[in-house]
Amino acid sequence: VFPNASLWESIPGLDYILIGVKDGFQINFSRIKQVLENEKIKTDLARINLAQPEKILARFLMGPEELKRLAEDSPIHTDNRRQMELYIPRIVYEVEQRKRQALIVQEFIKYRGAVFDYLISRPEPEEIKQIEKYSLARLYNMEGMYLALSKKGQEQALEKFKLALKLDPEDNFIRQPVYEYYRLLGNQELAQGKIDSGIQNLIQAWQYYPKGSMIPDLAGFYFLEKGDFQEADKWLTKAVEQNPEDPFAWYLKGRLSLDLGQLDRAKEELERAISLWEEFEQAQAGAEFLPGIAKKTPQGFQASLYFYLAEAYRRSGRELEALSGYEQALLIQPKFPEALVASGKIFLKLGNLEASLKRFSQAVELEPKNPFIHLLYAQALERAGKKEQAVSELRKSLELFPKDWQGRGQIEKQIEKQIEKGLDNVIGAAQRMCENYGSSRDWYKKD
Repeated sequence: VFPNASLWESIPGLDYILIGVKDGFQINFSRIKQVLENEKIKTDLARINLAQPEKILARFLMGPEELKRLAEDSPIHTDNRRQMELYIPRIVYEVEQRKRQALIVQEFIKYRGAVFDYLISRPEPEEIKQIEKYSLARLYNMEGMYLALSKKGQEQALEKFKLALKLDPEDNFIRQPVYEYYRLLGNQELAQGKIDSGIQNLIQAWQYYPKGSMIPDLAGFYFLEKGDFQEADKWLTKAVEQNPEDPFAWYLKGRLSLDLGQLDRAKEELERAISLWEEFEQAQAGAEFLPGIAKKTPQGFQASLYFYLAEAYRRSGRELEALSGYEQALLIQPKFPEALVASGKIFLKLGNLEASLKRFSQAVELEPKNPFIHLLYAQALERAGKKEQAVSELRKSLELFPKDWQGRGQIEKQIEKQIEKGLDNVIGAAQRMCENYGSSRDWYKKD
């Protein structure tokens, strides 16, 4: 039907456009420029980085002569030998998709023609430079795709993509494979426990294609865990700017505000995360890196949300609301040591000894090597009149403190003197002295 045709690139490695013509094939560059003066057409094409006539010409792959050379060894399609109906489906099922795509790209590189051979209106010298530049970017991109698809060198493919990006930095079809390279490498390193390099590669990925990704959330979590609050705030701000309904980002922002002592702000952010819980669960299912984060949040995100919200209330002096939050966290995750301890301390302060003893007893079972929990349990037992058990718990606590703890010897000497008078004084002194040692979770499990 069409004796001549031309082939154009649409989506690299996936979609190509074959345009048939009855007469001789020619490209009118002046006509392309004229059409792009239509703002509606130009705006539509700008969404796919084709608002410049030079970039349209750079998508040219082959004219009639190149297509003839490409097809000259191929079987002829006739009514009684329907090659397209029979041969193509067989290839689709017999050849792996990546390999099939690699073969196609390889052939297109081999037979790729020069668009200038078909132009009937000569571009200006500066336009020629632009056409050559964008055409070279397409070639680098195709070479990178071939290397990546054929698995003949991922790093070499990356270098080709980067060369293409230098020539056409606005092309997202080039950015995407670079993004995929760093994303896959980052996730692979995270799975291998290489946290620092894994995060840096994911950050690199996001910088190449900052769209529709939870990488800012992960970077925010990483810097929050490291105590780099400035970087954490930067990445979490990016996350909520990208998606204001991102529950994971609001959860992390709430934790950050809590660490910074911004209690009212923390409450607002954590409550917003709770209100978006359904989306939060979908985010967990959809983000491949969240299982790695979950390992550092063993109590689960939902229980942790209520725990941190309770912490914000407690630090604001609103202990009853804090208690409600801790209890909600425990309904979701009963084996939550921090929530058990925090809840037990408030029950102890309110004089509810039975509830306090129950919480501390459960916490001791979960974390028997935590000296701080044994101290609190001893205090609750003393208040309940269970002096022998209180002394036992106090001694267990002292045994668990590091040998080099400077207050250890002094407290041990005081124990016997204080037994007759009551244990509150010695327990209080032990708690005050061990506060100087820093966070209990940093060292109590060490041998």
